[in-house]
Amino acid sequence: MMLRPIPVFAAGLAGAAILYAVLALDVSASNDPVGRDAAARLEQMLERAYGGDEPGAAMMVLDGDRLVLLSAAGLADVEWGVPATADTSFRIGSITKPITALAILQRAADGVLDLDRPVGSYLPGLDETLGRPTLAELMSHTSGLPDHFRLPDTPSIMRNPTTPDEIIGRMRGAEPMFEPGQAWSYSNFNYVLLGRVLEVTDPQGRTYGDIIEDDIFAPLGMTDSHYDRQPRIVPRRARGYDHDGESVLNTVTFDPSHAYAAGALTVSAADMVRLTRALMNDALLPPAWQSRAWQEVTGPDGEGFGYGLGFNVGTLMGERVIWHNGSINGFQAAWLILPDSDRAVAVLSNGYYRPNTTAMARRALAVLADNPIPELEAVAVPDADLASLQGRYVLSDGRVLQIHVEDGARYNLGGGRWSELAVTADGVLFRPDSLTHIRPRTDAPGLVFVSGTTLEAWPADPLPGSLEGARSSVSVTPDMVAAAEGRWVLESGDTVIVEADADGVLSLQLPQQPPQRLFARSARHFFCREAPIELIVGPEPGQAVLNLYGNPLPVERDGR
Repeated sequence: MMLRPIPVFAAGLAGAAILYAVLALDVSASNDPVGRDAAARLEQMLERAYGGDEPGAAMMVLDGDRLVLLSAAGLADVEWGVPATADTSFRIGSITKPITALAILQRAADGVLDLDRPVGSYLPGLDETLGRPTLAELMSHTSGLPDHFRLPDTPSIMRNPTTPDEIIGRMRGAEPMFEPGQAWSYSNFNYVLLGRVLEVTDPQGRTYGDIIEDDIFAPLGMTDSHYDRQPRIVPRRARGYDHDGESVLNTVTFDPSHAYAAGALTVSAADMVRLTRALMNDALLPPAWQSRAWQEVTGPDGEGFGYGLGFNVGTLMGERVIWHNGSINGFQAAWLILPDSDRAVAVLSNGYYRPNTTAMARRALAVLADNPIPELEAVAVPDADLASLQGRYVLSDGRVLQIHVEDGARYNLGGGRWSELAVTADGVLFRPDSLTHIRPRTDAPGLVFVSGTTLEAWPADPLPGSLEGARSSVSVTPDMVAAAEGRWVLESGDTVIVEADADGVLSLQLPQQPPQRLFARSARHFFCREAPIELIVGPEPGQAVLNLYGNPLPVERDGR
């Protein structure tokens, strides 16, 4: 099924009725005391998080056919002091993926595409490995294909334009991570292939960007949503910003053609209202195809992967949630839908360092459900006051929660990544970048773990045994400081700064990012606790390896 453009002023009665059904909203929250209260609280949340003379955000909140909030805070352009508005066009990163998926699903509903056919049958030039996964396996990230952003040459070329065929050419000969359909691994490259499938099966020979703009954006009146062609002049397009720990910075230039159908779209909050209502009112897809997109994909053993066809699938406050988030240099965004209660939120920000948009969207849905999440404030707490919390705990569903205390606190759930925790004055541990928090139980020994993803609370009982996988550090000596400190230059020309403060505490700063504390594992092996980043200094003077999210990159000390 493909939506056809409907002229807003020239549509016939049938076309006008369809357009009205998609776009009409009751914005009369002022007649509803509950709606007024929710709108006021949401507006305050938005302003506290993103207001002021810094990069901002726009947010839309829907409750059925009622538009509870459509507002913005902060700045779209910091240098010119231009405020963000509901019509500001933000880069949305990976929220591009569900929109690409919608275009694929429309073609499938029209009988043009078969989701269960290998992608190689549509793109015959692919090698055997790249051509094996089905379209559905690409859409669900069960293809086994690696991510092209992890190729070693990416940092050196990402500022220059590319083409989908060039990306595919760089991926030829890539080793699969697993057999298609056997496991799950998020890969942007899946959606590069899907974008090319849209292009080669288009009867008009259009590009991916034109297909999305013509077939999805234009029919819904999404006039501030675009495929982000960097040289093009785009009215109301926000500028993206990062932070180096001291001041706001313009983000590093990243040509969106590298993200293509995986992450190169821009939208406004007002347009997200139009897109969301169309999706929830079955105006974009027949119900059967939407149900397939929102059905969780499972592996051979029946275990769910938390993902459908282009959408994350999970639970929030005990009900089904369909969602996706996205980030791209200088921007972050989140889009959450509760189909059963007919509620939705989108938060779009042009400050990558600003408060997490996914957490903000979940917090907004909690307000609609009259279940507000407390706003927690960190204070300095010595390790000695937290030492009693260190240990292993078991949740009622069998997952193991581990708390590690050393130079602060961090947690690990179910064998996943360790995440840093802040502490409130009354002893609540929390993740600053999410809604996850952990508090001592008052009725029994143990803890209460509140998931920032589902907003559900889980009792956690003490579990015997030693911590597993916690990375302890050794004291940093002056020789270690001398080995690590300096400006380390990547092959791309970007610089990573390692420096020590007056107390000998090391920090590592990636380009355009705030510093992160650096710990020592040994005399020449250093690591960050907050992210999978390591610096391994070689035996040769001035040589090292920066292990960045599993991607080892050679660096040289700048002798200047």
